[in-house]
Amino acid sequence: MEPLVCRPHPNAGYTLAAEAGQVVAVHTIDRTWSGHAVGQALLTHGDDQYVAYYDADRSLTIAHRRLGSPTWQRFRLDSRLGWDSHNHVVMAVDGSGRLHVSGNMHVDPLVYFRQAVPGDSSTFERQPYLIDPDLERRVTYPAFLTGQDGALVFTFRDGSSGDGVNYFYRYDHEATTWRPLLTAPLFDGEGRRNAYAEEPKLGPDGYYHVSWVWRDTPDASTNSRLSYMRSPDLLDWQTLDGRQIVLPVTYDQPGVVIEDVPVRGGLLNGLHKIGFDATGRPTVAYHRYDEAGGSQLYVARGEATGWRIRRVTDWQGRWQFGGGGSLAGGIRLGHTILLPDGRLRLDYEYRGTGGALILDGGTLAPYAEVPVPPAYPADIAGPARLDYPGITVRTATDRGSAGDGRYVLRWETLGPHRDQPRAAWPEPQPLELYHLQGRTVDGI
Repeated sequence: MEPLVCRPHPNAGYTLAAEAGQVVAVHTIDRTWSGHAVGQALLTHGDDQYVAYYDADRSLTIAHRRLGSPTWQRFRLDSRLGWDSHNHVVMAVDGSGRLHVSGNMHVDPLVYFRQAVPGDSSTFERQPYLIDPDLERRVTYPAFLTGQDGALVFTFRDGSSGDGVNYFYRYDHEATTWRPLLTAPLFDGEGRRNAYAEEPKLGPDGYYHVSWVWRDTPDASTNSRLSYMRSPDLLDWQTLDGRQIVLPVTYDQPGVVIEDVPVRGGLLNGLHKIGFDATGRPTVAYHRYDEAGGSQLYVARGEATGWRIRRVTDWQGRWQFGGGGSLAGGIRLGHTILLPDGRLRLDYEYRGTGGALILDGGTLAPYAEVPVPPAYPADIAGPARLDYPGITVRTATDRGSAGDGRYVLRWETLGPHRDQPRAAWPEPQPLELYHLQGRTVDGI
């Protein structure tokens, strides 16, 4: 099979308006590690703004300021980054105003910090475990969510690729303690596989929607069985047609399979994205190999009779991936975005090229392909400023909200490296916060 060539659809005279916003201020927070890509975080809560990042010495650090102030206070936490691109960091604020931070884990004991005094970042305390140390010894993929009742929820995988269990905890901010949200794990690979699920996404119908794939081994090519379920409250889970699911969800769970793609069929964790159409029905965009073994993008939509599946590309060749560690240089995929005319937009990128597929809102058929409007102004999204082979621009959006516009975090780094050390890497690079006014595009 020849290398992948992303052959575009005709333009059909369709255009998308640029909505990049305007930069009104830039803050240089610190210098950040640039030897490999790893996720960093930005959170605005009321008048408090927090940035969680790895500093020049790879120490997990929190920068904190009050909105309107140019002064940042920086607090190093007791955790240091190695070479693993899985070790992203996440933050959330609970109902009392305390900041919670977790990250720098890939099949490692839990790393979690919490402010003892709400809003005071000099009072961070490390908690060795939250509920049960036996369930928190091999943690990966931490995430904070907000329940329908406003409660803070923490989720993570305990285990490894090919052997993992996913837990959900709920925080009581008055008692400052965590407890299980569910009476059983959400997913259980039963010692033979693990589920790679996207973060639950709250839809226009008031339900949380989740898609996932199963993986048999650490080899990324062993993903299979694209699946879906929904919940009104993160507690009770059901199939697309409303049948109750008894937890934990296992590989043979009935009623949840969107498409039973086999192992080595081209599914990849992180490349199955939930969106919604004009009537609020869930869509799942994903990559798999077609009948001839070539790479294609597909969109599935949940309907009254089940899942409608449509191939939306006509590409030539194949993106061949596999092995362990963090992959680099592959396909990036957004979720479907509802456009004002009822059509759906689906952004993709492959090795520096890409586009926005415009899909018919009724049939999901490709209508046009157009350039992706810039998500940010050129001084944010433009080419890297550092002249170094392989350097890329990374951004993080605000997981909170601010009343004076929007904020985005920007830094430059090398890409993933299969979680292995490099022989050489650039000096630490500036970590910058951009203040924007005007809308920004919700794409990849």
